[in-house]
Amino acid sequence: MGSAPVQFQAVIRNGTAVDYPSVAPVFQIVGGPANHLNATLQQYDPASRTWQNATMPEGDGANPLTFAKQGKDLAPGQTLTVTYRLTVSTQNPAEPTAAVLYAAALPGGTQLAATTIRGRITVS
Repeated sequence: MGSAPVQFQAVIRNGTAVDYPSVAPVFQIVGGPANHLNATLQQYDPASRTWQNATMPEGDGANPLTFAKQGKDLAPGQTLTVTYRLTVSTQNPAEPTAAVLYAAALPGGTQLAATTIRGRITVS
């Protein structure tokens, strides 16, 4: 919290025999009783070699899958790798968190898969 941005990759693999014509990742990190974390998410755009601001849905209320954008074709056995950069504000209290990656089919934002990693914000 309050340190340099953390860079990581999110990988979605099509382990089925079905061709998915438009798959989009949605990353969300939530924590605390309100399921909201004050943070900034950016996605690396390899075409322009720049970091672009990415919307990170809050945990309460809205369906995070409605934030899915720019789907990629994902044939059986193929993977989609997205590089993210997360900056967590010092305004967050020390608390448990959950980082969630969704794979959404577009249009419509149907959930194909999700994975969660548990963590904790610490105050130094």
